[in-house]
Order: sequence, then C-alpha cells, then structure tokens
Amino acid sequence: MSKIMIQDILKEINLSKPRTVSPETRLRRALQIMSKKKFSQLPVVQEGKFRGMLSYKSIVKQVELSQDLTAKDKKGSITVLDLPVKHFTDPYAKFLSLRDNIFDLFRITKEEDTVLIGEDGSEPQYIITNFNVVNILEKLSDAFLLIEQIEDSLRSIIKKQLATQDLDCSEIVQKINQNLQPPYALPEKIEKMSWEHYIILTTNKECWNRLFSRVFNTITSVKSYFSFVRDIRNDVFHFRRLSHTLSKSEINKLKRIKAWLKNFE
Repeated sequence: MSKIMIQDILKEINLSKPRTVSPETRLRRALQIMSKKKFSQLPVVQEGKFRGMLSYKSIVKQVELSQDLTAKDKKGSITVLDLPVKHFTDPYAKFLSLRDNIFDLFRITKEEDTVLIGEDGSEPQYIITNFNVVNILEKLSDAFLLIEQIEDSLRSIIKKQLATQDLDCSEIVQKINQNLQPPYALPEKIEKMSWEHYIILTTNKECWNRLFSRVFNTITSVKSYFSFVRDIRNDVFHFRRLSHTLSKSEINKLKRIKAWLKNFE
C-alpha cells in the first residue's frame, strides 16, 4: 500500500497556521481570543518552542487541582483570569510531521482530541482535530462510495441473470475456470469475486451469449466501462491516488457508469 502523507491532504481541508499565545499571556486575554475565534484550544509558545496546550479542559483541570489560584501583587489580590496561562497549560501534546502517514493520524485521533503537525517540541505548523479528521475522511470517500455502488449494481445484475436462466453460479464458474490459471480463477460465490473476476465472468464468450448480451447490448461498451472502473478502483483502493485527486471528468464518468448499470437492475 502506498504511503499517503499528511501534507498530501492538508490543502484539502483549508487549515491555516494556528494562533498562539505566550506563557505570560493573561488567561483573560487567551479566553477572549478563544471565544472570538471559536477555538477550543491555543498552543502556548515561547521563542519558537512549544510549551503546552491551553484548552477549556486544561483550565478546568488546573482549577480543580489547585486550592488557591489567586495571587498577591503590589495592588492586592488578583483573580484567576489575571494569572498567566502557564498555570493552566497542559504540557502534553502529540506531534506528527507533514511526512508522516495519514493512518498514523487516524490511529492517534481515536484516543486524542488534537494532533499537532510540525517538529516535536517546536511551534506547531497546524492543529488537526477530530472534526478535521472527519472532513479528511469525507474527501477520501467520494470515489470509494461510487465504486462500491457500481459493484453492488453489477452483482445485482449478475445474480438476476443467473436466476432468470435458472443457473447456479458454481456451474458457470467451473466451466470458465477450466481455461484459467490462478490467480485469475473465479471463486464459486459472487460475493467472493473481485472486480477483475466480474470482467472475466461478464465478457466470457459463453456467459456473454447466454446471460449478458441481451442486457448490455454491446460487449465493447462493457469492456470499456468495466476496464475504466478497474483502473480507477485499483488506484484508489490501493492508495496510488487519493480519491479527491480524481478529475471531474473521471468522477462524472463513474457517475455515468453507475446510472447506466442502474438501468439494468
């Protein structure tokens, strides 16, 4: 499986460089920024070095742990909101680099709310949250869903034609396999077949004449459409290309093939 790096998908989710605060920034000011920008957290950075994450969760945690978060200055007592954020910062954060595998990101966000992108211990270049991961998965899923729908339609058509002719799939498969060698030999159950198996089954001369010629009309169209789906499927399912990098014309062709097959179900 090809490696998909985090940098490959960042441009698709429109992330900008995160806003940061210094350890001496007052909590009141940090909360104003978080409220105005609708941030749930802020990286705390000093001279290019990561010092921790300030979040609503870290603030509540420190308030609960500390018996007295008030302090005294020359003018008297000050409130919690006037304290620097270094008192409320969680020093722990998980870093990944731009060249790390996207599946490392998926794995970590199962347990962590946030992943920082950049050099470990330095000012983060990006913050990726669970919400961002959902957007990434949506970007990756479009072609997957189209191809799955195309496969479902073709399976349905094959089953329908076998039932119409009162034929058992295993009987047809055994005849075809007499002229095939592994790994091209067909499994006896339709559900176990790959897309390549579907092409072999539908374009086999005997099967075409007996089952599919009256459905699809021309074998040339079938070979052309199914080969196109196979090539796109292999690229996408084996991550040689990302789903969102398919051209508009490729996506539209997949949609046409999906609609074309639906007519025969």
